[in-house]
Amino acid sequence: MIGLGSELIGIDTNVVLRAILEDDPVQSPPAAALFRSLSPERLGFITLVTLAEVYWVLSRSVQLPRDECLAIISALVYTETLEFDDGEGVVRALSFAEEGADFADALIEGR
Repeated sequence: MIGLGSELIGIDTNVVLRAILEDDPVQSPPAAALFRSLSPERLGFITLVTLAEVYWVLSRSVQLPRDECLAIISALVYTETLEFDDGEGVVRALSFAEEGADFADALIEGR
């Protein structure tokens, strides 16, 4: 729940990936700094589309193991300084993914 007076900072796919992967010497440090700058008064906001894209890149382009991709998504979801447009839907999609469903599909379907 977003408190009164809280600021929301939209975070796109590239910023999330650069902060997680630390793979770009120019873009990764500012992306990581953005995440460190978040607070209860200055929350990060990640859309479901961004979360699905992050999962796709991690699983298909970077080819991380499925359980590692889900652990990264879970860590994002349970970060207190991040908000999602449908946090309950994300948790539900993670639950279905842990049972074998594709996370991005479960997220998009709103299962």
